[in-house]
Amino acid sequence: MQSRPIVYGSFASLVTKNDTVSDPNHTHKWKVYLKGADGEDISYFIEKVVFKLHESFAVPIREIKSPPFQVSETGWGEFNIAITMHFVDPNEPPITVNHMLQLYHKDDNPLQKKYVVSEHFDELVFTSPNNDLYDALVSNPLDSLDRPHPSSTFTDELEVEEIEQLTAINEKVLAEIEIKRVQLAQLEEELRIINENKAAASTPIPIE
Repeated sequence: MQSRPIVYGSFASLVTKNDTVSDPNHTHKWKVYLKGADGEDISYFIEKVVFKLHESFAVPIREIKSPPFQVSETGWGEFNIAITMHFVDPNEPPITVNHMLQLYHKDDNPLQKKYVVSEHFDELVFTSPNNDLYDALVSNPLDSLDRPHPSSTFTDELEVEEIEQLTAINEKVLAEIEIKRVQLAQLEEELRIINENKAAASTPIPIE
């Protein structure tokens, strides 16, 4: 018997003005995925992953035959996504797990991060794998002590995107500060001229 840990879930964020969306009513961009719990390449035992989205999508069934096993979309509503794993061993029946796409934080805490993360950890158990699959599993051992918490499996990707957004915001703030600095300098110059004019007007003209 062999087993392999997996993580499946989604993360979502608000659509920005730089994002391209198919429907102007879409408020969020999101990604649903299935991956190895420690970031390993799971394609040596998973042949393909089928994601069943909401029927309102033009193509609700998405078949992904190579990693990364994920689907990216935009939308406004939350719904259940069926994730079906098909294995390289034809004797292994497909396994389906369900994930509820989460776009909104569960509370109204204004300090919440702009990303909404929902993940699940699971373990696939192969009781009687064929020889090829068994050899592949044995040749790719995992250290169970190093399994990360599910919410940390994509931290780097989120951090890169967040850094890019923070950089853009910082540049915008700096530009606005420069505009205010120029405006302040102009006001100070206008005030100086007004004061000089007042001083000149109050100075008595000598009578000869």
